[in-house]
Amino acid sequence: MNYSIALLIIGILSVQYTLAQNPKDYISGFFYKMDISAYQGGEYQFTARAKSDTLSPNAGSYLYVRMDGEKDNLLSYQGSETPIQKHQWETYSIRGKINKKAKSILVGGQCLFQGKYFFDDFVLKVRTKNGSWKDFNLPNSDFGVNQKNHTSQRFTLPEQCTVSVQEIADKTKPLVVDASQIIVHGFNDQAGKYLTCRNVTFYYETYGEGEPLLLLHGNAQSIKDYAAQIPVLAKKYKVIAVDTRGHGKSTEDGTPLSYNLFAEDMLAFIDHLKIEKVNVLGWSDGGNTALIMAMKAPEKINKLAVMGANLYNDKTSVLPEINSQLRKRIKVIEKKNLADTFEGRLLYLLRDEPNINPEDLTKIDCPTLVMVGENDYFFKSHTRLIAEKINNAQLVVFVDGTHEEPIKNPDRFNATVLSFLEEKKVN
Repeated sequence: MNYSIALLIIGILSVQYTLAQNPKDYISGFFYKMDISAYQGGEYQFTARAKSDTLSPNAGSYLYVRMDGEKDNLLSYQGSETPIQKHQWETYSIRGKINKKAKSILVGGQCLFQGKYFFDDFVLKVRTKNGSWKDFNLPNSDFGVNQKNHTSQRFTLPEQCTVSVQEIADKTKPLVVDASQIIVHGFNDQAGKYLTCRNVTFYYETYGEGEPLLLLHGNAQSIKDYAAQIPVLAKKYKVIAVDTRGHGKSTEDGTPLSYNLFAEDMLAFIDHLKIEKVNVLGWSDGGNTALIMAMKAPEKINKLAVMGANLYNDKTSVLPEINSQLRKRIKVIEKKNLADTFEGRLLYLLRDEPNINPEDLTKIDCPTLVMVGENDYFFKSHTRLIAEKINNAQLVVFVDGTHEEPIKNPDRFNATVLSFLEEKKVN
């Protein structure tokens, strides 16, 4: 039940929001920092020539400008309205106001997904107090990554990605972001396949070798939200990460949504892959689905690990402030006539399900790990109930953890899951 993501849904999620979940995995950034305090309250215009060498419709680059202000908090951000995807050089520009309390400005670019991205002829113009414009020509070599001591710095280069000044075929020496070799989980054509069953086409990716390990994501999530887990788990297991129906790149057919439906989908999915027995890791809604899978077909589940799962939604299980937010969001989508959209149906799913009888958990006979964040969306007593009803289940409460433990503390989360799968004692 991934409330933190689902409550933000109205209509289709934008590319920018989708990417915000795990930016370090597929956003390459570079920037130049300059003292802007002498131009507070003025204007700026940031211009550069750029082009992109990529064939993916999801890939592209953006110019961006960031400023800080009072208490060094990030107060403003502006980027290109549409991604730079053209293969020919063109000039792009951003113009805006300088915050009255801004101390520094960062100008640069960000590149999304696989590709090679080229930038040249950077110019920053600022309007002085007397109304005239002052030009700052910024050499390509002045742009860098991982600059310190600034709240706007959010970029760490993905592995196998470089930012450098290079001479290219036309004899120019642009700044080149080479992200052509990065792996983008959820959009990896080399690892991705499609499988059609139950009137739905499921998109999935496989990594590594060994015992099969099925990864089930949460509400409004997709394969990409396991980006911090896949490379680690794939070193010892054959990881199969799948977009559940209607999520990510998988289709849906309008069937009323339920966790029982998702569980039947995944049981049919592993049957089509000719997998007799599978390990399952489910997070949030994926945890709910995994529990039902293990109850319906215990003979098909080898080991089961769930993070942030719940059995039902009432005042004994879900924190009241979470359901209050959920009800408000549902009122908004109903007012906007979006209740029948897939995103709207996901919100109703959170409100009305799951409906698992705790006694039915006794049907689960495989080794099970039940995980939850200390500050998750559920009462600890509810998570404890889940663990107590499953024979020989282990319970792990992540100290200071949240529902987003796999993203916020991936090292701790991954180590816990691997210890369990390898039959080591979990602390």
